Amino acid sequence: MTLRAVLALAWSLIMGLAGGWLILSPWAVGQQPSSGDWTAVTNAQVRTGVGLLVLAIIGLVLAIAEGVSVLRKAGVLIRRVPAAEPGEAQLAARDGPAASTGDLDRALISLASTLAADLDRNRRPGASEAARSVEARGED
Repeated sequence: MTLRAVLALAWSLIMGLAGGWLILSPWAVGQQPSSGDWTAVTNAQVRTGVGLLVLAIIGLVLAIAEGVSVLRKAGVLIRRVPAAEPGEAQLAARDGPAASTGDLDRALISLASTLAADLDRNRRPGASEAARSVEARGED
């Protein structure tokens, strides 16, 4: 496995250097004048060089992916686990689901009793008659 990654990196390096040389060689050797249109040879060399550079980059990415997978299988690299949100950490720190269920039950009972008391206060005698008179005035 390691040999495959090393050979892929070497191949990528050689292809990258060859592609770079093909792109730069028309100007480095003096085949292409500094002004004017590109000659057919320059055009072919630059396109071939770009193709080799693209292959070198693809090979480099694949070689790095192979190296990372080998290191993960060997246990050298460990996958990162996304960090928990702050609220999730507080919920996880509680005693357990039984304690949180009891807390939830108490909170809901307290809320229900508070709402019932509030509704009882609003149901005074005559309150509904006042509401009906306001509705009747709004319809006129």
